[in-house]
Amino acid sequence: MVLPADAASQGGHVIDANGLSFYYEVHGEGQPLLLLHAGSLTGDMWQPYVAGFVTRFRVITPDLPNHGRSAKPERPLSYRQLADEIVAFTRALELVRPVVVGFSDGGQVALEIGIRYPTLAHAIAMGGVVFKDSEAYRAFVRGALGDPESREVDPAHLARNHPDWAAWLDQIYGPGGWKPLLEQLKPMWKTPLR
Repeated sequence: MVLPADAASQGGHVIDANGLSFYYEVHGEGQPLLLLHAGSLTGDMWQPYVAGFVTRFRVITPDLPNHGRSAKPERPLSYRQLADEIVAFTRALELVRPVVVGFSDGGQVALEIGIRYPTLAHAIAMGGVVFKDSEAYRAFVRGALGDPESREVDPAHLARNHPDWAAWLDQIYGPGGWKPLLEQLKPMWKTPLR
């Protein structure tokens, strides 16, 4: 995988784990703190918080598979699969009992890690996790991605209902470059508890 021209100056690294290339950044020294980002975003979402963590931790911010600068294989996504891939990433980096923090999709991945790999992490913290199906959650998915029965994602629908999110995605992936990722995420977001 070729890093973007500015990746090296930002402290970016790439490592192979179970056949996938992971982009990640490392800041600070100490106990490893693995920060897992929200779906469709990248490890850069944690930048406003890194300075507060580096006084105590070695902060690792990967881009999840299929996101940002990490490998983008064509395949359906699931939280279990992403958890397995993040565990392979932690093992490739030889992280010993990291603190794992995740938000939204990163939180769902952290939850799966806690359930399926209970001895991996020193501690797990998560936010924005779906622990039961609700009409509010289903309304959010419809508002973001359109018709839940269609595999297609309507970029205009997302831009109309979530203009800040759409603008952020345009910055990360280029105008409309995020549509394939959201089409991979949509089935997972429709059934988050499977």
